[in-house]
Amino acid sequence: MSHLINNNALFSIIEIETINRCNGTCAFCPVNSEKDKRPFAKMEESLFRKIIDELAGLDYSGLLGLQSNNEPYLDKRIIGRIAHARRMCPKSFIYMYTNGTLLDMEMLVESIDAGLSFVTIDNYNDELKLNDNIRKIVNELESPQYAGYSDKVLVSVRKRNEILSNRGGTAPNKPPEEYRLYRHFRNAGCLLPFKQIVVRPTGEISLCCQDALGQVTMGDAKMQGLKEIWDGPLYKELRERLLKRGRKDLLVCRVCDDPAVTKSDLKMFLRLIYKKLLPCSGKRPVMA
Repeated sequence: MSHLINNNALFSIIEIETINRCNGTCAFCPVNSEKDKRPFAKMEESLFRKIIDELAGLDYSGLLGLQSNNEPYLDKRIIGRIAHARRMCPKSFIYMYTNGTLLDMEMLVESIDAGLSFVTIDNYNDELKLNDNIRKIVNELESPQYAGYSDKVLVSVRKRNEILSNRGGTAPNKPPEEYRLYRHFRNAGCLLPFKQIVVRPTGEISLCCQDALGQVTMGDAKMQGLKEIWDGPLYKELRERLLKRGRKDLLVCRVCDDPAVTKSDLKMFLRLIYKKLLPCSGKRPVMA
């Protein structure tokens, strides 16, 4: 267990929230435009460049999300920031999630040309229909003029009133006192603090993507380096407590019902287990 707590592996996912606002009204989101209680913040260009320059110095090749709990296109500088991230971190996979309400084809093409690897457009419509501007984008993506762009875009048609994870107990339509699924995870750990770092517009580091309100702060990128924070005592203590005692004593985590485990995560851990159990066999199980 100690090698998991003390390992020096760098995060493989970073989310940089450059503006902490969304114009959506999704019932499952604690920071929708009707519920958001966070003081308004927009990331200064100097801080954004500091973060990206640090990633470049680390030769970062993981996932780089230019959003977290926000609508990224509310940031008028976002396309320029995509371009800077691509120049400095050519090996990274730069992605964004957007509700698409501010998006048109020209802006989408500019974003991809600037260096965006992939964009997911969540088309929220309670009748599960494409909104007018998204329908236009979908039609244009099918034309020969935009060949090569469509494989970098996913349009997901969704309802605003979905019931998803409880976002660390803060989802407006899934209060923990009514939805008690989180109790099944009280003694479970979580992989997010072992692979993901989330930067708020102020430079403060959130517990994880589920900590939409920024209730827990792990460090400050204005004053510290990302790797310094990642390898620091707060993350070390958090990982140790998750591994040894689960979520039950931790703020946010103790009522969170997000399993935070993907199929690829399970494969990785199984490989580690088999490697530890069968270090000299010369054989490994085949894993699809």
